[in-house]
Amino acid sequence: MNWSAYIARKIITAPQQSFSKFIIRLSVVATGVSVAAMLITLCLVNGFQATVSQKVFSFWGHIHVEGYSQSRSIMAEEEGFSANDSLKDAIVKIPGVVHVQPFATKSAILKKDETFNGVVLKGIDASFDWKNFNNFMESGTGIDLADTSYSRQIVLSKKMANDLKVKTNDTLLLYFLRSESNIQYRKVKVAGIFKTGIEEYDQSFAMADIRLLRKMNVWDSSRIGGYEVWVKDLKNLDTVNEKIFNLLPNGLNSQTIRKQYPNIFDWLDVQHQTKWIVITIMAIVAIINLITCLLILVLERTKMVGLLQSLGSDNASIREIFLWYAAYISLVGIALGSILGLGLCWAEDQFHFLKMDEATYYVSYAPVAFNWLQIGLVLLGTMLICFLALILPSYLVSRITPVKALRFQ
Repeated sequence: MNWSAYIARKIITAPQQSFSKFIIRLSVVATGVSVAAMLITLCLVNGFQATVSQKVFSFWGHIHVEGYSQSRSIMAEEEGFSANDSLKDAIVKIPGVVHVQPFATKSAILKKDETFNGVVLKGIDASFDWKNFNNFMESGTGIDLADTSYSRQIVLSKKMANDLKVKTNDTLLLYFLRSESNIQYRKVKVAGIFKTGIEEYDQSFAMADIRLLRKMNVWDSSRIGGYEVWVKDLKNLDTVNEKIFNLLPNGLNSQTIRKQYPNIFDWLDVQHQTKWIVITIMAIVAIINLITCLLILVLERTKMVGLLQSLGSDNASIREIFLWYAAYISLVGIALGSILGLGLCWAEDQFHFLKMDEATYYVSYAPVAFNWLQIGLVLLGTMLICFLALILPSYLVSRITPVKALRFQ
């Protein structure tokens, strides 16, 4: 029998109340709270990053292929270039690419009765992936592109629909300013209403048939503004972009959406750094708590240490008693913290009780993402670091002498 473990277990499970039990319970609770805070931070920040990134990618894809003149700004109207099926097929064949679709953008003015609203129309064709976009749809359907000429339907953002006081199946006018003396308009029907939660999109963009934009731009039937490219794994985004760039003819450029919207992704990177700062601080708090607890336990059990020394026990065996304390506190605290932290994250994922200002944070509630590898590494790392940090205070036992210990009050 390991007598060090036996003594530690007897003290921990003793029915009568003692100062040692109080300190152990307090340390378990403090460790659990620290671990719960780490897990909640990890899941919330991961969820926030994943949700906002997915919103940006779902609207614009992962990579854009455009002319050099407009590749710096998504808001700019393109000069356009002729669609190249061989180029599109070559991009699709690149490992990691899952979808390619053409697009174009053009500024216009929406009018309903006496209300006007500026808009940037995003032109799409039959290859548009509605599966990605359907997550944003609030009502209605996508654009029906079956018309042989061009579709007279648009998909508006919820904010624009509210501003113009329109709903699905309502009609409104689209004005295009081709020159100071040449203004053209088209009557269109609202096929659907979307909401991304990203103010830059919801205030500015609407979806339309790319053939309508070609007609207003006086383009031929093959001209497009650019290609949107979706990749399978975001970890390979830069690698895929480089391969696409090497395929392009002169005058075209490829750029990841991260470069097009640096403000959003720089902000997300700051959240990523903040996540690990919070986790580090909570781990330090847990370590300090455990070290303090062990020092108190050693001092509180000074007489016991002296008695065991006088009976012939060596310092290494006595240290084991306190390391068993530490192991108990660490394991139980981490277990309780995991249950508390992951339980709260699961509840938030199911019921969305943490509300957020969507205009500021791009989401209406705190999203949660469970990255089990990161969760496991955080728990394992916390346990290992805490145990290593507790070895040093346990050596305080070797400074205690039997005579002084037995006289200790």
